[in-house]
Amino acid sequence: MWQFYILPGIDDRTANVRFVYSVKGDRLSRLTLVSALLNVPLENIEWNVVTPKGFQLIDHGGDLELAGQTLAVDYDRDSYLSKVNVKRQQQAQQAADLLEQANQLLQAGEQTKARRALNSVANRYALDAASNEDARVQLENLQTQQAIVGLNTRRQRLYLDNDATNANVVDNKQMLEAAADNPILQQDELNFRPQQLSQLLRGNTNEDNQVLQQIAGRLVQHQRTAEPAPQALVISLPEEGSVYTFTRGVQVAENAPLELDLRLRSGYAVEYWRALLLLAVLAAIVSVFATGRQPTPSPQTT
Repeated sequence: MWQFYILPGIDDRTANVRFVYSVKGDRLSRLTLVSALLNVPLENIEWNVVTPKGFQLIDHGGDLELAGQTLAVDYDRDSYLSKVNVKRQQQAQQAADLLEQANQLLQAGEQTKARRALNSVANRYALDAASNEDARVQLENLQTQQAIVGLNTRRQRLYLDNDATNANVVDNKQMLEAAADNPILQQDELNFRPQQLSQLLRGNTNEDNQVLQQIAGRLVQHQRTAEPAPQALVISLPEEGSVYTFTRGVQVAENAPLELDLRLRSGYAVEYWRALLLLAVLAAIVSVFATGRQPTPSPQTT
């Protein structure tokens, strides 16, 4: 049993999951495919079943419906390179769109979603070297800003928790105003635009901000060093023969795998009745030849 942790996407609700696996066996006339067990609702389910060359689907049943069939060409070096290039182009386009979306989320103040988007772009290495480095720098700057806001929020909380009448507490009106505008203290959410960073740090001296910058930089550096960048395993399954596509809209039953029952027929195999008919024809031909080649009796003289 394998266990995976699937993180939600930018919308905090959905995630795209892709499984690639193979089933081996000598007898493919009857095949049952069972999906992985996921304890969450599923939607937009699509299975691509690649049958060996020479096999064709004659009947199916289960939890998915047949949506289409395509005939795959011979899988050689050229087709493999072409398929890999197409995938890389698609990944590069998705990464570029995700980078643009991350910048839009930053301007909208969606810090958590923007961080996830930048983290995905920076760790997938789908863009060119310059663009990927730009995404990495943006991610590091964003993490540093979030760490600064978090540390400064702790300072504001300590200031608010102390008695204002305490002689050791210096009255700082700007810090009170910044605390009132702090989304973490007021709404318990990390939502702010980059232009609002200076407003959230009101009441701090230049020395305070420099110390916060140094501490935040060390925290981010330690975090990125301790946590290796996750890399997705992209598997290219050789597609030779027929590719059958099965789909299903939703699957709401949790802890219940999807199943698909397939009945296949080999184009190289001879059906039972045809084999019997062929044997009967061969037997008849052999009988005719055997009858025709019987020796005739020679005449006798007395």
